[in-house]
Amino acid sequence: MSVSRLKHLASFLYPIKLETQLSEFSNTVEVYLDKGQYMLCSPEAMYSFGLQYAPFQKAFAYLYAQNKLKAVEKFLLLGGGFCSAVVQLHQKYNLPVQSTVIEKDNVIATLAAKYLHANILLSTTILTENAFDFVTTDIKKYNLIGIDIFIDMKMPRLVSEANFLELCKNKLHVGGSLIINTYFEKAADAAIFDEAFKSVFKHLHVIMHQRNNIYLGFEV
Repeated sequence: MSVSRLKHLASFLYPIKLETQLSEFSNTVEVYLDKGQYMLCSPEAMYSFGLQYAPFQKAFAYLYAQNKLKAVEKFLLLGGGFCSAVVQLHQKYNLPVQSTVIEKDNVIATLAAKYLHANILLSTTILTENAFDFVTTDIKKYNLIGIDIFIDMKMPRLVSEANFLELCKNKLHVGGSLIINTYFEKAADAAIFDEAFKSVFKHLHVIMHQRNNIYLGFEV
């Protein structure tokens, strides 16, 4: 979907609300145009912000510096939102990746398809499905996996478990990378996740961003 040039320019002065929808899991979600980027928010959290979405912005910058992005051909994104990670791969890194996006909330998945640039949508498949069910049954492998699964500010417990992380790791090609954006209110929950992640990935890196920790695991 494109907006008028006037709205695009005005968005650099202040965020412009484009629409509000009732989602299946986050109650109300709102779509804004801010600094030329589409932003998806719930009352408690920001789910996506195009090129400005910091968790993937920082993770991709690290992978690029390690020369781990150029070979990416197939990308799996679990917890799609507005596909900020896909947008960044295409528009910032000029990578024409084939992306599979798993978004459980049908309302958000429909909005993503509506606002995603047509050229990116051509190489992007958006599926309305539970992430655990998908990684359990999908037989394909990927060069890069991104996980950004939240309901408002809460990560589902399943995402923190070693079993889920192991399933995701098994979907990586040799040389592939996995990114997971995390946020925990309790230090004990953060420690449990840290232990689970390190039990699955022996080669890893952690990026701290405000209240979030972004974990990167590597299949070598």
